[in-house]
Amino acid sequence: MHVVAGFDKGAVSLRFGEPAACNIAASALRVREGVQTYRFKVSQNGGPFCRKLYPGELTFTTLPNGSIDMRFARGNVSWSGTLERVRDP
Repeated sequence: MHVVAGFDKGAVSLRFGEPAACNIAASALRVREGVQTYRFKVSQNGGPFCRKLYPGELTFTTLPNGSIDMRFARGNVSWSGTLERVRDP
């Protein structure tokens, strides 16, 4: 599923494409060098996928190679992944 992430002072917003088709924002909970943790707010436009994210936490950790480790946790549900910058050929 396609997702667009936007970062602004102390907040992150996620816009998920089909099949989720929803938007959700999160406010900074903890910020320290190299690690930022956000807590999701109620989804801006609803949708079952985004409702399952609230009130979970999303943590971004900057890795030494410049990639970003992303982890989500809400109760006993969690997922993670690594974001890498796409290089032009």
